[in-house]
Amino acid sequence: MTAPPARLTQAQRSGRTRERLVAAAIDALYRYGYAAVSTTLVAELAGVSRGAMLHQFSTKAHLMAEVAETTHQRNIAAYRSTLSGNSLTAEERLLTILDVGWLRHGSPDGVAHDEIRSATRSDPELAERVMPVLLRHAEETQETFFRLMAAAGITDRPVSDALLTMAVAALRGLALEKALGQDEAQVEAAFQQLRRTLGADIRDRLARTEEPGVIYV
Repeated sequence: MTAPPARLTQAQRSGRTRERLVAAAIDALYRYGYAAVSTTLVAELAGVSRGAMLHQFSTKAHLMAEVAETTHQRNIAAYRSTLSGNSLTAEERLLTILDVGWLRHGSPDGVAHDEIRSATRSDPELAERVMPVLLRHAEETQETFFRLMAAAGITDRPVSDALLTMAVAALRGLALEKALGQDEAQVEAAFQQLRRTLGADIRDRLARTEEPGVIYV
């Protein structure tokens, strides 16, 4: 005789409710944009009561901070999963990071994250709650990227930061163009041009080092 399934604890039920709300918020941000998203809409999409929503996230800004953290961690996991176990030259690594970044920026997670980031300009409450999270993410990303570049032979920190800033800004802008209905073939052509430009730049920089490195992850 099959034993009945164990009942979830209160903490487990609360955790699942929280996950449903974050998932619903990401879906809403992806489909409707930040301005159209409310805690009421998210609760409806998640299939939970308004009270349960407010118990988990007292304000929209509180919920958005959780979404920003969740999407960032998923991005990190995607990069690690793609790069893990591979031996890559510095150029191959940069282009792989670009490819993953392009996929992530166009995903519901990426769109949701960028919607939140853009909205901090006009929503002081959101900015107060979310900007510390986004700044921490940016610092972590810069440190990681610099370690990768330094291991390959590019040890100039300003150069590493500039490469990362250019790549992220370009990917974010191209993803926005795509979301706004720009011809997809043109957007994809622009991305391929970005790939070629950054690849050529990294090759040129590594040619100036004594031993362009291969990085093992």
